[in-house]
Amino acid sequence: MTLQTRPPTCIVPFPLVLVEGPADSGKTRMLVELTASPLIGRALMLDLGDGNSDEYGDAVGGGTPTYEIIEHDGSWASIIGQVEAAHEEAGKALAAGEEPYALGVDSGSRLWEMLKTWGGARAKGSIKNQRLLAFDPNADIRTPNNIWDDVHARHQRLMELLGTFPGVVVVTARGRETYLTEDPADPVPKVKTYKVELPPRPDARGERVDSAQPGRPTHDHRRQEQVPERALRQGRGACRA
Repeated sequence: MTLQTRPPTCIVPFPLVLVEGPADSGKTRMLVELTASPLIGRALMLDLGDGNSDEYGDAVGGGTPTYEIIEHDGSWASIIGQVEAAHEEAGKALAAGEEPYALGVDSGSRLWEMLKTWGGARAKGSIKNQRLLAFDPNADIRTPNNIWDDVHARHQRLMELLGTFPGVVVVTARGRETYLTEDPADPVPKVKTYKVELPPRPDARGERVDSAQPGRPTHDHRRQEQVPERALRQGRGACRA
């Protein structure tokens, strides 16, 4: 096979941003403020149960909503189907030369809880565990590796769509201080850590992690000047002379 190459385009990928912080720290508000940017075209909000998307409808934009809420029935098929549809529509808009879409996921922590609950229900539903629960309703049911694989596969499918989304993506997540522990009933005294309620390595393309909690740093894994405006102008520039 003959080697095939091309020069770089110098186009900056659209950002995938994680905004984390404790409850009521302003994560959704930060997301909503982005939707009012003149660099954003159509803005979509995937609300996964917190209900904040309706609450902030007139928070920016002079009382006129600057985003639309994606409707779903709470099932995985409905949620992932709507994200796939948003991905397709955003691609069409970008190809037509329109301003880029923005997609907000509020929240990534809630989605992860939904997937873990689904996995736990599958584990409890096995014939073996049904017999165990019939004998001891309080038995400790462990989720086996094959079910965890399915849980992570679903989450990975969502992250693939978000990572290749032809527009800006912002995911919120809960963060909190917690005690280091080996046994949940026996925390190590006076040893605290900070935990973001997401699976390990939640994304493969997250350039930026913003904290909505005062005093916590923002982690920017790309040059600061690249992330906001230049990324939103994706596809409209060329390499520097």
